Amino acid sequence: MSTKNKDLYVGIDLGTTFSSLSYSDNNTQCVTMLDFGISSSLSASTVNFTQTPIGVSVENANVIGEVKRFIGLTYDDPAIKTICKELSYKIDKESHNRITIPVVYNGKQYSFYPEEISAFVFSNLKKQLIHKTGVKEINIRAVLCCPVSFNDAQKEATLRAAQYAGIDVVKLIPEPTAAFYFYSIRNHAFNIENDVTKKDTKVPSGYPKMPTEINEGIFLTFDFGGGTLDTTCSST
Repeated sequence: MSTKNKDLYVGIDLGTTFSSLSYSDNNTQCVTMLDFGISSSLSASTVNFTQTPIGVSVENANVIGEVKRFIGLTYDDPAIKTICKELSYKIDKESHNRITIPVVYNGKQYSFYPEEISAFVFSNLKKQLIHKTGVKEINIRAVLCCPVSFNDAQKEATLRAAQYAGIDVVKLIPEPTAAFYFYSIRNHAFNIENDVTKKDTKVPSGYPKMPTEINEGIFLTFDFGGGTLDTTCSST
């Protein structure tokens, strides 16, 4: 395995139930979806403080998932009461109304903030990327997407989670906007000048060509996620 430093540009969808990652680098025009095995490009957004590996979906009081629903929120947020009823684990209130998640691991009690749980998910994506590329020392420059409804505190908590995992976030954009960017780049509707997309990017394998290519007009893009349904309106 190579130990040479390498810059990789990635796009990460940190989902409520599943996460995915695509990557490219400076020396290729190809964009590749990270494969997590069994022909799947999705990894469960869960952290399992059991014998089950991170990224495998199971239900247990020590299996923490769906933290995206309350990352960056305070314990007294009106949404928390409803969210708590739907979780398979409990959440606690710390000082300054911060949310913590208690777990038992190897017989010891631990407590994590939501962004620390998300950092485990980011770290697993990073680990799988290193395994796939064969490069130990990777400088990951990432574009992350988040729900349209995220406030500043939720965005900042998501950025902290990526930072904890050693991922350099260059841009945080709404999820449906990311989907529209992908469509527009694939069909060459317009050029987005930044480090990630300034080249004539090839479509990742497994993505079919749109039956009808429309390069001009008003586009309404939908993102049907595990926790939110978002839309964005764009024009070209």
